[in-house]
Amino acid sequence: MDEKVKIVNLSFNNKKLTPKVIQFLFLYSEFVAFRRFTPVSIMLVPRRNYQFFFENFFYFIFENFNFQEFEKTEFVLNFSWFSKKEYEELIIQISEDLELDDFIVTPREGKYNKIPIYIRSINFAQGTGAHPTTRLILNNLKEILPYQEEKTLVIDYGSGSGILSIAVKKILPQSIILPIEINFKSIKESLSNFKLNSLNLIAFLSDRPYIINLTKVKKRFNKTIFIANVPLQVIQMCMNHFYENDFLFDHLIISGIKKPSNQNNQEFIEKLENENLKKYLKNYSLKTDSMENWILILGTKK
Repeated sequence: MDEKVKIVNLSFNNKKLTPKVIQFLFLYSEFVAFRRFTPVSIMLVPRRNYQFFFENFFYFIFENFNFQEFEKTEFVLNFSWFSKKEYEELIIQISEDLELDDFIVTPREGKYNKIPIYIRSINFAQGTGAHPTTRLILNNLKEILPYQEEKTLVIDYGSGSGILSIAVKKILPQSIILPIEINFKSIKESLSNFKLNSLNLIAFLSDRPYIINLTKVKKRFNKTIFIANVPLQVIQMCMNHFYENDFLFDHLIISGIKKPSNQNNQEFIEKLENENLKKYLKNYSLKTDSMENWILILGTKK
């Protein structure tokens, strides 16, 4: 029997979709699609259960709208049941292509002028390409092109939907990719995306960098690349592990870090509080890039 997905349809006549409303929807639901017409139409899947969502939703409405505004808004709620196949088709239908410097991220297979990365975010895995941290990495992957002829291991730490592993494998087809992810749903989705891109890749479920046998890595590979699009505290945990084991990758590509708007990239790196991270980065010639206060650190071993 085909598994069903229950989607909430929410529409309201108020043309103004306030930032508070958007913030609430993304906090309490995993999939949100907007149709910005009048009435505004929103489709979503609650993160927990539907009762929990609606209890919080109506509390939020009465907290943030006075009664007259609430009446004018005319909220209408209903449900739709989709089969898994119908749900996937819906995702494909509403998803937009994302065109980057060298890649195009799309759910639709076809012929493109840029390198296609086929991503269908069905299980809500992180990594559609839209977030600045992912775009920063994809736009700077040309940095690893010199490793094309090498026996190279690429670790994609916090691999999410598999988008970065797919991109690397398409520009470094001879490399061995090791995607590592903490979330089981993301693992499942990444495997689907690997298959969609005709790539024979597997992903590993782990919340620690200790899964990487650094001794074996040293013996088996000529070159190593570490890619991470994860929060700063996770990067610090990884760098601590590599520093304590005296292991240097040939190349680092680190994203997922937000810096204060009043600091430039160099100042931010100099003011990092984690001493092991600072010591580890001193082994590399560093370059940086940034977008919307998110910073990318590129390191080549000295």
